[in-house]
Amino acid sequence: MKTRLILMTFVAVLMAVLCAAPAMRADALHGFCTTVTCSDNGAITPVGTGTFTFGFYDAGGPATGDDVLVFLSPISLGSFSVGETNTGSASGTPSLFGTNWTTGQLDTLLGLSASPTNPFGAYGGLTGLDPGVSTFFVYTLDLGQQTLNDQAGKLNNPLFSVSGLPEGVFILDFLETGDGTIGTANSAALQIVGPPPSVPEPGTMTLLGAGLLGVFGLSMLRRRQQVGSV
Repeated sequence: MKTRLILMTFVAVLMAVLCAAPAMRADALHGFCTTVTCSDNGAITPVGTGTFTFGFYDAGGPATGDDVLVFLSPISLGSFSVGETNTGSASGTPSLFGTNWTTGQLDTLLGLSASPTNPFGAYGGLTGLDPGVSTFFVYTLDLGQQTLNDQAGKLNNPLFSVSGLPEGVFILDFLETGDGTIGTANSAALQIVGPPPSVPEPGTMTLLGAGLLGVFGLSMLRRRQQVGSV
């Protein structure tokens, strides 16, 4: 009887602790674009240079909390502006974080405890998408309280436009909710890349081939004339 009473007390205490503890969210934030094509593809999502509009959605949304946009750059960006839609503000200027990112988890550097985490090795270092980078300048833009919907309602989420960012810049988002901080999945962050190499049209290739044949034929004709005049 005494053993049963102890067991019931233990179960009651355990249930109380579990109910009081904040639930950890199992979802993640995913980047998307509206003016260029970019989507999750198993690696960090590439976007082109130039002006583009983008945002983030919560896979398990909607969720509400303090929304922090993060830019990771291999070089110093100086001051730059980000256009905003659906945030209650027209634009914002990201601030340079006091410490560069060189190792460890990004959320730890920012003083957050997010899930999923973002290890430095996913972005720079020997194992990252940009292995030539050993340090990132970190810029943050605190958007205040925002609601991130799921993928179906993503166009109602905060949207951003930015131009002039160099190649190699990564963009992530963090949403600090009452249930914990939701981070951006490594495969769903955005990366600024250059335009793809242009592929000549078939007509261009035909003209190029004809031009090369013409040059070759003219060269052979001159050679024969030189031999005949000797």
